[in-house]
Amino acid sequence: MASASENREQIVRYLLDEMNQIERTQMEERLVRDPSFFETIAAAEDDLIMQYLRGNLGRELLPRFTEVYMESPARRARVESARVLRDAVYVIKSARGKVPLRPRLVVLSGPLKDSIIPLTESETTVGREASNDIPVTDPSVSREHFRLSCEGGRYRVQDLVSRNGTLVNGSKVEEHWLRHGDEIAAGDSSFLFLEEEELAPIASHVEFEDAQGTAETTVIDPRDVVYPRPDQLSRELLENARHLAWLEEENERLTVEIGRDWNLIGESPKMKEVYQFVKRAAPAESTVLIGGESGTGKELAARALHRNSPRANKPFVAINCAAIPEALLETELFGYERGAFTGASAQKRGKLEVANGGTVFLDEIGELAPALQVKLLRVLQEREFERVGGTNSIKVNIRLIAATNYDLDQAVREGNFHQDLYYRLVVLPITMPALRERREDIPMLARHFVQKHAKRYKLKPRPISREAISCLVNYDWPSNVRELENAIEYALVMGASEMILPEDLPEALLEHTAPPEIIEAKYHAAVKELKKQLTLDAVEQTQGNYADAARILGVHPNYLNRLIRNLGLKEILNERFRRGE
Repeated sequence: MASASENREQIVRYLLDEMNQIERTQMEERLVRDPSFFETIAAAEDDLIMQYLRGNLGRELLPRFTEVYMESPARRARVESARVLRDAVYVIKSARGKVPLRPRLVVLSGPLKDSIIPLTESETTVGREASNDIPVTDPSVSREHFRLSCEGGRYRVQDLVSRNGTLVNGSKVEEHWLRHGDEIAAGDSSFLFLEEEELAPIASHVEFEDAQGTAETTVIDPRDVVYPRPDQLSRELLENARHLAWLEEENERLTVEIGRDWNLIGESPKMKEVYQFVKRAAPAESTVLIGGESGTGKELAARALHRNSPRANKPFVAINCAAIPEALLETELFGYERGAFTGASAQKRGKLEVANGGTVFLDEIGELAPALQVKLLRVLQEREFERVGGTNSIKVNIRLIAATNYDLDQAVREGNFHQDLYYRLVVLPITMPALRERREDIPMLARHFVQKHAKRYKLKPRPISREAISCLVNYDWPSNVRELENAIEYALVMGASEMILPEDLPEALLEHTAPPEIIEAKYHAAVKELKKQLTLDAVEQTQGNYADAARILGVHPNYLNRLIRNLGLKEILNERFRRGE
């Protein structure tokens, strides 16, 4: 007597033979005419059958197959689970034209868990070193673990001779062409590859408010399922799907807006502390005092606080107290009445009045004159003020965020800042970290600025070489992020090679000597030495004529000058020419 598994295999072979012997149109006619054939296919529940259906069934027959499939209580119970919710979201978002169109990696495990990383057509490297496009701080991941490259619209993963190997769907590979839904593993970190015109997976962990437990949904390939019609789902399930689709769309919208309006970038512990502060302080109405050196992103933090507050839809008014003379700053803040002074031909509202209901950001508040400190104190205490030349009090509802690069506590002790105003400001204090205190964020920031300025100048984004990253990471950045952005802009515009090299960076960066523990790789040292020799030979051959030497080397004369300076060849050339004289 045949076993159950043997019977099942016979059914599968029969169905495949049946379906392969008839044309697609004939099979569709049979499926419509003979529901029992549907039931037989549904009962088989075989992967080969499902693959055939995906490739040969028209969309108009999928709902009919679903109807037959769901006649079984056991299968219906399985369908009315999280995977149907997942597919319902797909149906709804497809109908709205909201399906994302970018290939991406979804991080399933490891330090970057739950991150979604968009992929471009340029090569993407993954590894432990900060110079990688996707740095993963995981000891089980090699310095350079694997590379993703796009060729002809398809993506390929290549292992970079990693210590633990690169696995695709559990099998170790040296090179593999990826398909939608493939899982890539590097050490303890795993990534789900999603192609275009598909949805990123829903977060796998769902928590219930009644604390009665948790449920796990499964990350699936939308091609592996049959999409049910929304009107066949229960009302509650459909409403949940619609709500989840709306949440995904809203999350995408907010992510884009946040990235555009306040670009706080970094994953270092220092920046995570800033994010936590913003998250907790934003909903409050308390005054915030942001400290930190120039160029650390104090205004970006202020905008983040505003956009995450209940006042997000109201004005955000920023004023630099150091940039406006004292006489003008008073009228700028408080406004003036007609005839208040010569030239005041009409009434003007001040910034505080314009910002009513929103947020006022006072940058460099340590520069505020003593008389204006007293007037600002009254605004914070009484929530009212008078325009210059006016007598009527004007009520305002504002939240004040102030920033300074001074030590205001020291200024109070020295009598240079009003003590009461200081204590009104320092309700919620935070200090933005200097860039040298979060060096691990420098590669991420540098790549962000490459993309930003490449788009601005309509240039092709260029990768940053490992040596250039080393220069950036080991520089102290006295002007912080602002100086880093300027350096990247300079390198992008002035550089002539396919990638950003150390010689493309401003001279001030190259004067900074890398610490002794950073040892240059033999390959890169050899390349550098070859550059030196070629440059010296060309200049000597042309007897010091840089234009002719540049022509021999096939580079621009400006680039040759920068190369000589950055490679430290000027003194060597001068010495050789002196000996020749």
